[in-house]
Amino acid sequence: MKTLWAQTQWNKVVEFFGNDRFNLIVWGTFLVSICFYCGFGLLFTYVDLTGKPKFMWKYKIQDNVKSYPISKEQFVDLLKILFINQSVIIPCLMIAYYVDKWGPVTTIHALPTISTAMTHIFFYMIAIEITFYYAHRMLHYIYHFFYKRIHKKHHTWIPPIAIAARQ
Repeated sequence: MKTLWAQTQWNKVVEFFGNDRFNLIVWGTFLVSICFYCGFGLLFTYVDLTGKPKFMWKYKIQDNVKSYPISKEQFVDLLKILFINQSVIIPCLMIAYYVDKWGPVTTIHALPTISTAMTHIFFYMIAIEITFYYAHRMLHYIYHFFYKRIHKKHHTWIPPIAIAARQ
């Protein structure tokens, strides 16, 4: 029986993570998230740091912000905050691993059908949006302790640059 190309590639990914469900869900998801976020974010951050190429400035819609290009000191401070915030993802993924064990998927080796994958992605996106919204509201209104010490930093970043979106 001929194996589909996607299944062959998936088998390589699973093998890379040692055929271990925990490593795949926690570290695999973390790596994909960081690679996409940093890859695209740093590409656009280059424009914010250098002001080049000039043609990209026509896509900046915040014309009332006068803090471009950002300073190197601002960028280093932002990277420190981002490192801490990205570290929070790991415990969340560990929780997701244990929640995932309750689900109907019993193996990490077989790819789901397209319809199953799309259904999971759809419900995952809804769950993430709802969770993020209420967690964000809680940081503002319920837990003043967290707001003053942690979350307020999120609102002190004025220049709207790509990599700051996840701080």
